[in-house]
Amino acid sequence: VESVSQPSNVTTFTQPSTPAPTSFQSAVQTVENVSNVSERISEQFLEKWLPKFVYFDNYSLMRGKISINELRQRTENGGPFDDADRTFLALLTLSGVSL
Repeated sequence: VESVSQPSNVTTFTQPSTPAPTSFQSAVQTVENVSNVSERISEQFLEKWLPKFVYFDNYSLMRGKISINELRQRTENGGPFDDADRTFLALLTLSGVSL
């Protein structure tokens, strides 16, 4: 029979042992640090799906249909642009999209 060493103090036997947190517990603690779970969900997931709104006040009417291929070809050739083309190109620039 092995001998049991004497505890260094009484709390060794009176305090329950706490296991190391699991990954689930860590995730819950991370969520608890956020004031609102729905806020975190909207920040991480929903904002990616929100439409982008662009405002510009100096524009002409655009055509109902625009051929991207033709506009790209005219852009490469330095071809003529009418007001509708310039408006569409300005919209693309403000949106961060290139031909």
